Amino acid sequence: NLVTILGQNWSEDILMQTKFQYNYNLILYDRTDYKTLKGFYNLIKQIKKKNFTHSFVLSESLSSALLFMLSNIPNRIGYATQGRSVFLNNSIIKDNSFHRTQQFLSLLLNIATKPDLSMTPKGLIGDLSKRTNNKTFKIGMHAHSQASSRRWPTIYWIRLIKWCQKNNLKIILFGNKAAAEISTEIIRDAHNISVTDYCGKLSIKNSINKMKECNLFISNDSGPMHIAHALGL
Repeated sequence: NLVTILGQNWSEDILMQTKFQYNYNLILYDRTDYKTLKGFYNLIKQIKKKNFTHSFVLSESLSSALLFMLSNIPNRIGYATQGRSVFLNNSIIKDNSFHRTQQFLSLLLNIATKPDLSMTPKGLIGDLSKRTNNKTFKIGMHAHSQASSRRWPTIYWIRLIKWCQKNNLKIILFGNKAAAEISTEIIRDAHNISVTDYCGKLSIKNSINKMKECNLFISNDSGPMHIAHALGL
């Protein structure tokens, strides 16, 4: 196996249930032990034994970059956050204007790229027009997230909404007052779209009741996403 994933103990169940194209090894550690000098040193020794040539430091903490430097890994690639460039020999300036997934992919490619806008809405959510002939099929959407790196670019939302409308799917926007700024931007830049915009207009209770009417919910990593999951959407 050429790839090894370093992760906390709790991530084992998630990784074991995830299907990857290639086989991989796991190095698991306890976060509590990691915070102690002895635990940190033991993890360094464990990593050193593997004789890795490259490391992609997805975590943005100072300690994670220090860990791989002390483990004598010659090529250490990561984002230049928290002044940790001194521990990385290939530090990349982080661009918060695109999603965290794309940020991680940029590290793996060892380049800082913009999102690939060639991705089509049809490829993202499947051909819903073939799955239902019901013109009242409702899709709830939440375009906001507290962390900017977890927000889907506005252009994606616009393209997705336009595609949905071509297939007679009803769009309902959810969110608080902060989300209202993004929904206003989407509606303004999309031109000639018809959506129901509840952003900043409903209480949490009323939002939940309206979400129950949806057949599908598309969201960034946020509170409404977890509510939708709890509702079985």
